[in-house]
Amino acid sequence: KQWYQRRVQGTQYGAGHFRQFSGATFNYPGVCHYILAMDCKRGSFYIYTGTSECGTPAMPLAYASSVVVYVGRDAVQLLRGFDVNQFGVTRHIRHNDEVT
Repeated sequence: KQWYQRRVQGTQYGAGHFRQFSGATFNYPGVCHYILAMDCKRGSFYIYTGTSECGTPAMPLAYASSVVVYVGRDAVQLLRGFDVNQFGVTRHIRHNDEVT
């Protein structure tokens, strides 16, 4: 058998918009915390995200307020404005910076 990897992408964008790895899209404007993606076979990583409320009472919206990437026992929190919290230290990253 010949095995290959297909490159897929899941996305959370805007005010509660999601694109699944299958390509299907849905909208969920609610406030919640959930696992966005994970390695179901080995449990080697998962991506945890939370949304916060924004908008108006007439048009309530939610935005991604935090994203945490867990790989093994390490965690990196992605913050708004290209800030990263790693090991309790927050720093600003620029385009093409590498987080090690």
